[in-house]
Amino acid sequence: HLEIQVADTGRGIPPELREKLFLPYFSTKGRGNGLGLAIVHRIVTDHHGSIRVEDNAPQGTVFTVELPLE
Repeated sequence: HLEIQVADTGRGIPPELREKLFLPYFSTKGRGNGLGLAIVHRIVTDHHGSIRVEDNAPQGTVFTVELPLE
């Protein structure tokens, strides 16, 4: 499989919000429509892959996308 990670060292995402990140129209920002991560999730799962979000210790967030090579 192919694994892609995107990480930052920002303030992080609280665990109670991580469960909602991939829901359409969910946003923690005052702008945008909350569709970005929902679309990413749909594309990744349509290709039999997975996406997950975790802490980037000591601070920040890591998104990991795994896609099959076949």
